[in-house]
Amino acid sequence: MNVLLYAIDGVPDLSDATAARLVDNMIGGPVFASTPVEDFAAALDATMRSGALHPEAAETSRRYSEGELFDFVTRVSSLLAARRP
Repeated sequence: MNVLLYAIDGVPDLSDATAARLVDNMIGGPVFASTPVEDFAAALDATMRSGALHPEAAETSRRYSEGELFDFVTRVSSLLAARRP
């Protein structure tokens, strides 16, 4: 999860468009090419099951609150699930 949120403070906002770009990059972008999309899906699924971000993941941002990040990650998870075969 930390890999997904590492650069989160650099995004313009946590909009649906930002979530969609992150999913696009997970699936085929060069940024995440070394990590299989299945690994990201597993991390997202585990986070959704727990109902909260891991404390380390929650601390990756100085700009967004834990609640904002969890809401964003929830949308990313939904978008990724919708694109799974």
